[in-house]
Amino acid sequence: LRAVAATSGKADVELYRRMMRDTIRRFSEFRNGLVPSSYNGQMRVELKMHNAAPFATISLADPESAASGKMYVELYAYGESWHKRPFLILNAGQALFETYRVACKRLWNDAITIE
Repeated sequence: LRAVAATSGKADVELYRRMMRDTIRRFSEFRNGLVPSSYNGQMRVELKMHNAAPFATISLADPESAASGKMYVELYAYGESWHKRPFLILNAGQALFETYRVACKRLWNDAITIE
């Protein structure tokens, strides 16, 4: 939390702690509100948490598909406004796509599952 607070220019660690707990609670409530046994419900939503400081937001769509996999990578440029964040759109088959896909999978497997 101190690393996130320092990079954002805000030193209120307790504020970030409350924000993170609130975000986890909201995601959990969302997941728990889905139909438990539905294919599109709780079975498809897994929440995890990792203690690494973020450097990017990566959104994956069908990452295991060589034909239709896509990835949106939004980078955090230190000291820049969130309005100026550079981003990449990658498609399956590109070397950088595979590098990030493997790294995301490793991070996901190392993360703690939120019940």
